[in-house]
Amino acid sequence: MRTRILLCSIPLAALWMVDAADAPITSNPIAEPIVKRGLAVEVKDLLRLPDTRGLRPADQDVAPAGWARVSYVRDLPDGRRFANDSRGFLYLIDANNQPHVYADVAAAFPHGVYTRLESGFIGFVFHPAFATNGLFYTVHSEMGPGNLKTPDFIPIGYGLKDVTYHNVITEWHATNPAGNTFEGTRREILRTAHVVANLTHPMGAGNSTRRRNPAMRITVCSTQAAAIMGSAMGADRTRAIPRRRSGSIR
Repeated sequence: MRTRILLCSIPLAALWMVDAADAPITSNPIAEPIVKRGLAVEVKDLLRLPDTRGLRPADQDVAPAGWARVSYVRDLPDGRRFANDSRGFLYLIDANNQPHVYADVAAAFPHGVYTRLESGFIGFVFHPAFATNGLFYTVHSEMGPGNLKTPDFIPIGYGLKDVTYHNVITEWHATNPAGNTFEGTRREILRTAHVVANLTHPMGAGNSTRRRNPAMRITVCSTQAAAIMGSAMGADRTRAIPRRRSGSIR
């Protein structure tokens, strides 16, 4: 009988702890005053990317009044700094904080779409061994209707007629990794299909769409994140990806 009482007391205690955790906070959980230790953060302007307003018609730009649409700023171990304008340019920032076009990404992908906050030239990342292998990766979005390319993956139960957008990962190979402008080749690694009305989370965050489309529980864009992670694990694994859809650009 004692054993039974002890065993029953365990779930009762757990229930009490849950109730306590859900109870509203009625007192300051940090009794001691927060002491300032002299730390300060200074925020200052570093540079301004070139004005790309008017690059395309206003109805094709989600923010036509925006000076430029910066998504990422990334530093290489050699000290060089890069930033992208999602309207289609990858910039190299020099020692005087002046931007110079490293690669015209938009020119390479004429079917790009720029009507969403996360659209166009969405992001980029350098391979950890970029200094020796010259590899970096980009993600961009394209229109689905009228696109001559066929996605590598369309969700089960859907067909080409249902594709609204394409999400594309591209590997770029710089022949001279130390160069200040890109020269080399590129290849398409993965092209996945969007089958929902809005272009959302194309870089890999899964997005529930069940409310609007009960047959589709999550966007397939999470495939992109897996591909980027797999590609960047190492030079050997990256080069082992089957070469396809190759091209060159200067």
